[in-house]
Amino acid sequence: MPELIAYSRLILMCFTIAAPAQHAGRVTDHLPHADTTNVMPGESAVALSEGEADSLPVEDSPGTRISADSLHGKDSLLIIPKQAHDTLGDAVSESGPVYAADTSYRFWQKPFWGFGAGWSLGSFPLFDLWKDGLPDSLGSFALPASVVFSRIAGVDTLTDTVAFVYRAREQPDAYSINFPIAVSYTPYAATKQRLSIDATFFFMLKSFVASVQVDTSITLPGTATAFEQLVEYSQRLTLYSFSLGATYKQHISTKYFTITNSDVTSINAGVRVHPLSIVRLKTTADMPGSMPGGYKSVYTLIGTQADGYASDALGFGAGVSWRIGMTSLRRLENASGIEAGIYYAGQWFGYFYDGGERIVRSDINPQAGSAKALTSLSHRFVLEFQLLKGKRPPQIEVASPSPRSTAPSPRKEPVTDETEKADR
Repeated sequence: MPELIAYSRLILMCFTIAAPAQHAGRVTDHLPHADTTNVMPGESAVALSEGEADSLPVEDSPGTRISADSLHGKDSLLIIPKQAHDTLGDAVSESGPVYAADTSYRFWQKPFWGFGAGWSLGSFPLFDLWKDGLPDSLGSFALPASVVFSRIAGVDTLTDTVAFVYRAREQPDAYSINFPIAVSYTPYAATKQRLSIDATFFFMLKSFVASVQVDTSITLPGTATAFEQLVEYSQRLTLYSFSLGATYKQHISTKYFTITNSDVTSINAGVRVHPLSIVRLKTTADMPGSMPGGYKSVYTLIGTQADGYASDALGFGAGVSWRIGMTSLRRLENASGIEAGIYYAGQWFGYFYDGGERIVRSDINPQAGSAKALTSLSHRFVLEFQLLKGKRPPQIEVASPSPRSTAPSPRKEPVTDETEKADR
């Protein structure tokens, strides 16, 4: 009796799930002994022969499962949702191999590119030498504190006194900061070390502005204190440098040292050659079109002194640098990441020539009075950030189609009243 109840329940369930399957456009009436699971409208379906479905439990609704063993008949088909079919694996794959990215892939263990920028702070004797020679008083311009001269007013000859005032309007920056940019390529990358080559460019600029003015309260008695500008004097020192170099990076084992959220931490050492370095010193002295009060003699005096400061020197040199530091790499995507580094860097520049003549220290600072060749050795602190771009991870086969079994499944005898009575 229990078997009869179970068999009746199975028939009712088959009729229940047959209606949605037909509503979805699946025609099964022409197939003998066809049975279906519940296929929702709009879903695609995949047909499996009875031999393939024997071992697949099919869920019709929550809490109700149908065993494929109860579905029999030589030409029976099992209709299952396409979404479920995709998850069955190799045994039911009909669309060919399935591929996915290799999750064990590490792009930094293959050749990759880097694009970055940095921040550098430290000493720079070249700029210190220039700063020490900047004018700081009227004496630097060879001007007296005041000038007495005569002028004719009608039939009288008057004597006037013109007082000069020196003012520094813009002082050079106290710190020597630059922002290098770099492009790197890593041709050799392994599990424990890397070797990179790079091209770097940076420039550093400092400027100074001063003025020589006339105190009109002395020149024009009875007026409030005021200053008329006679000369605006400025200097600008710029260094440009281009370098080529290589950096060796040794990865640190996580057993000894690690940084939170970092995939790789490395100790680095590198060297760079600066085949082209340019130093430029530009000096200007701008004069007004006319003197206050028409004092032509004062204008002539100031102009004569100012003409000696107008120049533009340009020198070409070379240099070498080295650095030691630590970097931390973090992966952003399968084939890209970001790397941050902190370094000590040493830089030496020299062999500057202008028109075939060696540039000496006194060319940068007239007060140095030295005929020594211009050189500069600096020690600097560097922060560097790079965006890394490598090769995409290889695609590996995670599922492949397997040949379908063509052997017919054993035919299950239908349950009849006689067999049921015999079982009892």
